Formats: sequence, C-alpha cells, structure tokens
Amino acid sequence: MKEYIKKDLALISVKGLCAATPVARTTFYAHFSNTDDVRREVEDDILKGLEDVTASISGGSLPDMDFALFMDAVEAYIRTHWSVIHAFLVIQPNLRFIRRWKDAIKLNFRKGILKNRWSAITTP
Repeated sequence: MKEYIKKDLALISVKGLCAATPVARTTFYAHFSNTDDVRREVEDDILKGLEDVTASISGGSLPDMDFALFMDAVEAYIRTHWSVIHAFLVIQPNLRFIRRWKDAIKLNFRKGILKNRWSAITTP
C-alpha cells in the first residue's frame, strides 16, 4: 500500500513493488498475476473485515442490532485501517472498491429488511 499511496497506479510495476517490499518476483508470481491482483486482495481483506464487524455486532439480525454499537465498531475498524481506506477513497479513488463497499452495505441492509419483513409475515 505504501507504493499505492506514493505512486500513480499506472506507474506501479511488479519489479518496483517487489523491490519496495522486498519480495522476490518469483515469490510474487507464485501468489499473484499482476499488481491489480494485490490491490484486489487488499480490497477483499478490508471488505471481509467490515463484513466480520457487521456479523459480530448484528448476531445475524440487522434489524435487532444495537446500531450505536455497530457504528462504534465500524468507526474503530475504519480508524485501524485508515491508511488503506484513505488511499482507496481519497488518494487514488478505487472505483471498484467504492462500488463493492456500497454493494456490501446495500446487500446487508436488504437482507435485514427482507428478513424483518419475512418474520413479520410468518410470525402470528
């Protein structure tokens, strides 16, 4: 992420990334095909962490969760991962990350709303 913060995405090469890390290029290619794969893995990790925060606070029921506790936990997670999130949102806006984050929020709340509606229909 240090390279992503310092350099334009188009200027980040596998060679430069490996030199800055330091990781051998053979090791890099054993795990990734290109620099975008690295960025996608970082995105996945951040979004998975946010999903884990939601799951831990909601207990699987978004409508019944303590929203203040949820917001505090999300804020703490964002603060802990601020350098990456700031890079993806501000320094070099990562439209894929932004879209995926929005989609995750919509999906979670849609699940909660649908679950709430279903239980209202099925509960006598």
